[in-house]
Amino acid sequence: MADIRVDVDLSHPATRVWRALTEPRLLGQWFGETDMVPRIGSQFQLRPTDMPGFNGPVAARLLEYGEPRRLSMEWRLDRVQTLVVYELEPTDAGSRLTLHQSCFVNQWYDEHREQLEETYEHVLTGRLPAVLDWLAFSEVDLAGPAEPAGAGDAGGVGPVTRRGGARRALPSGPLATLAGKGRAVLAGNRRAVLAGGAVAVALLAAGLVAVVALSGGDDADRSARPAPGSGPYLPAPLASGPGEVTATPTRPPLAASAAPTASPSASPSGSSSARPTAGVPAAVPLQAEFNRLSTAAFGYRGEVTVENPGDTAARWTVTITLTDSGTVGGVTGAEYTQEGRTVTFTGAAAPPGGSARFRFDVTGESVFGPKRPAGCTIDGRPCSGL
Repeated sequence: MADIRVDVDLSHPATRVWRALTEPRLLGQWFGETDMVPRIGSQFQLRPTDMPGFNGPVAARLLEYGEPRRLSMEWRLDRVQTLVVYELEPTDAGSRLTLHQSCFVNQWYDEHREQLEETYEHVLTGRLPAVLDWLAFSEVDLAGPAEPAGAGDAGGVGPVTRRGGARRALPSGPLATLAGKGRAVLAGNRRAVLAGGAVAVALLAAGLVAVVALSGGDDADRSARPAPGSGPYLPAPLASGPGEVTATPTRPPLAASAAPTASPSASPSGSSSARPTAGVPAAVPLQAEFNRLSTAAFGYRGEVTVENPGDTAARWTVTITLTDSGTVGGVTGAEYTQEGRTVTFTGAAAPPGGSARFRFDVTGESVFGPKRPAGCTIDGRPCSGL
């Protein structure tokens, strides 16, 4: 029976990720409640929250506590006993977390192992990054003096501040933008910012209560709310899977990307040299489906699947129209350009009778937004799923 291995790239330093793996109050936010004690040989329980593959509490024993690089435990659930190892390695952008789980007493059924793999992918790329973002934001020292822009480095998670000689990392993404703006104004009038921040928080809370009250039983609004035990409701970065490279814009936005193309063979840049792989225009029209994977306060994570029903590999162009002044980032599986609200994606040719898939994050949108694109087309034809 194959072991389970999941690799996740995180935009946070290993020391912060280690805290989320070992501190009971943080572990309870993304995995489940626990009475874990950081002592070799100690026994404790893990009570996973809303996680398929776990039918009850996990009896665990701590085998190795190599802060902040390696954590190993013995997990016993029903009749199966497994060895679970977390390993952390620093990267230029933050750190890479590897989960390895193997059975040494009895074995999983294939269906059970697949459930566990999907669960780990979900919590390690969704719940855990949300907790890390919240933890990073809670470490921001708003009362301390700001360093010049760009000074210092905190393992790929943004600029740093100093207080009593300690280096504190600012969070990345929308949280970094909010914190950066607040600190800039603090330099001129600290008291005014603190008062204004309190008023803003009060207004935002009142607005959210009003929206929930007015929404009633609307399914779309309920889907945008966090599930119980899912941790802080904050934007989470999209983590790349094994072998995937997070895409960045590789060419300047062009006017041609501002509107959907009129034919399947059109290129968003006007030149076939911008294509990442070879292919031919589709003889049979391609199809695409949008799927929203998760939501956050200021955006969402989306996925588009391109289906090729033809008998030859086919190039494709997917155009997403945003509903607000959001920004696309964290793209995997495609290259992209953005001009205003229009985002154009291209990627590897879809194989005959097969599919291609890409994911992306949208951040910086209104907290009251619909959490989905206003439009989606593939080679000028509408996508499904909206």
